[in-house]
Amino acid sequence: MKIRVLFPVGTEYYLESPWVEVNGKRSFEPVVGQPKWKLTDTVKEALQKGTAAVDNSMSISDVYTASPTGPMVKPMASGITQETENNQISLTLQSAVAGSVVRLGLAGNNLGIFDGAEPVKDMTIGGTFGPETVKVLGNLANYGFVKIKKLHFEASSADVFALTPRFKTYSHVGECKQDKKLYYPKASADDDNTNIRTMDERFLKENDIDLTLNGKNYLEIPVPNGENVNLTLYTCFYPKG
Repeated sequence: MKIRVLFPVGTEYYLESPWVEVNGKRSFEPVVGQPKWKLTDTVKEALQKGTAAVDNSMSISDVYTASPTGPMVKPMASGITQETENNQISLTLQSAVAGSVVRLGLAGNNLGIFDGAEPVKDMTIGGTFGPETVKVLGNLANYGFVKIKKLHFEASSADVFALTPRFKTYSHVGECKQDKKLYYPKASADDDNTNIRTMDERFLKENDIDLTLNGKNYLEIPVPNGENVNLTLYTCFYPKG
């Protein structure tokens, strides 16, 4: 029996890869058309029945860059209807009062499952899309998957890093399924001063942090009163449908 190899995207979904397995042996067979998304519960049932295989080592960026021999090569153009987009989004945060917070992944038209959480609370926003940067990011998370691969923070003072970001995931009925604290890394020797922090891919992997925004979760970043942060998000985007 031939089955498609899948890989996880965040905690909610799996995506088809360009590989199949026949009697446990893997072969290269790119998806015809657009790869399909599958819910985690559906995949778990398929694994129990033996009608699915999962490769946890793969990521969205691998979908169209696999070669028959395994190594990653340049993306194949033939037959591709959608590709991942890798880029950067800049975001500036300026706090005016205590309790200021921004929630990346939320927008004004988000699903009403977040217990009244606001995208921006008592914060002045700027960045790639000006004051609308947080809203645009939230809309992208509704339309597709936004994987944050790296975050670079430049703060007005190290006091910013005394507060703790959180990554929250909700069910479709508004239950908080995950509330994970994200502690800032220490300042590295590569940074100019203690006001700079970087959550790179290695840091995120070592701390088991997957920052894939999918419309049902958000990254919450608090900023102390009177402080500001210049934040660069290194992102990978893939449409859902």
